[in-house]
Amino acid sequence: MTNRITEQSKERLEASRAPIDEVLSSLRHDLKTPLNSVLGFSQVLLQGSAGELNERQQRYLQNIRQGGENLLSLLDALLDVAGAADSDEVSIPFNSRHKLDGLQGLLNGSGYKRGVEVTIQIEAETVLRGNPTEFRRHVFQILFGLIRSSDEGSSVVMRSEDIDEVLHLSFESRNQESETALPAYVATSARVLAEAFAGKLETRSSANERILRLALPAYGVAEFVNNSVLSAAS
Repeated sequence: MTNRITEQSKERLEASRAPIDEVLSSLRHDLKTPLNSVLGFSQVLLQGSAGELNERQQRYLQNIRQGGENLLSLLDALLDVAGAADSDEVSIPFNSRHKLDGLQGLLNGSGYKRGVEVTIQIEAETVLRGNPTEFRRHVFQILFGLIRSSDEGSSVVMRSEDIDEVLHLSFESRNQESETALPAYVATSARVLAEAFAGKLETRSSANERILRLALPAYGVAEFVNNSVLSAAS
């Protein structure tokens, strides 16, 4: 029975990776390569290899290079978050806040859907035990998926807080125009997180509103017993 559950979890994990792996491939080959070319040619021009530049031209090129370097840093960070750099077998204690800080900056630079108001409130510093890269990747995928599936003018809010040594992560999406179904890979990532950290998951949807709540016990705290994944719909 345990082996079957483990295999099911692995299958869900692989399924949840598929959509974002496609995006990552595009980022690597269709965006990062030409961006490196832009940075390289701008450096050549700044060095005067194509002729002397006036002050205004130098300033413009420096702005181009600085903007390109910032974008490249964001891309590298995004690839690091989303790519499974660590082995799936890695299980170590880590501060959840250290893995959640910077999500807003990554979203701002990732080209996420414009016109959606995003609020991220990270308060908890709960220490969890598990794979930190996978934890951050799945949280990012939940957040990114909710944003991408929201209507223009909608809002998405993510909060983290520690209550009695349990990390509570909540995701709330409110659409302005119509009810939107929860993307399958978002639900899968939330379920994988709940299972990986012996926690609980609650999902709730109604007209114009989608809510996911995760409760993950801190490292060293007794695991939740029975019904590790709870799902409710209204």
